[in-house]
Amino acid sequence: MGAKTMKIHDCYNARVKGHVDAYWSRDGTALLKATDRKNVITYRSADILARMLGGDDKFRPAYVGYLYGPNAPGVPMPNPDGAGREHTMTSMEAELLALAGNMIVSPLSANPQFIVDGDLAYYNGNGVVLSAISDNTSDLIYPAGAGYEATPPQVGADKYYQVMLLARYFEAGSIDPVFVPFARTQLAAGVGGLDVQAGSELAVFWTITFS
Repeated sequence: MGAKTMKIHDCYNARVKGHVDAYWSRDGTALLKATDRKNVITYRSADILARMLGGDDKFRPAYVGYLYGPNAPGVPMPNPDGAGREHTMTSMEAELLALAGNMIVSPLSANPQFIVDGDLAYYNGNGVVLSAISDNTSDLIYPAGAGYEATPPQVGADKYYQVMLLARYFEAGSIDPVFVPFARTQLAAGVGGLDVQAGSELAVFWTITFS
């Protein structure tokens, strides 16, 4: 008799999904819900997860990027939903340049919170909530005078259009951080955004679940 060939009858695939709740916040207290949006998990998230499973903790998504620009842009940023999962910092830079906008990046503002999303018979903490608050005193990611907006988000002039969940690392010998997008979402329908509010910061609660 010849050798038997083994066959795989079943294949179980883990899924990753996420959504964003955003609130206007004063003095660190969330006061008014601004939006609730689903997100796009990028292809680069696979790189991040692989490195984290391999013990490379510096690739942990621990930052939120706030993409903003003028209220009436000549070229709006494309909605991430229509771009599939191919989102890189290079493509985002070109979109921000066309918008004449910029981005501020905030580190997570609290320890991650673990949750159960699904049947308690199967899961014991398959979700995580990551939170950050915009900080208009942060340095701009892209330099003024290079076609990007030269100031932090301005009341009456700018909108927050999108947010990105980011990992950050430093290449050997460099002092400039490299950001890697894990997920991205539009903050309003279509290509719309949220008006910058006087005296308030935008607090983001980003939930990522695995099933």
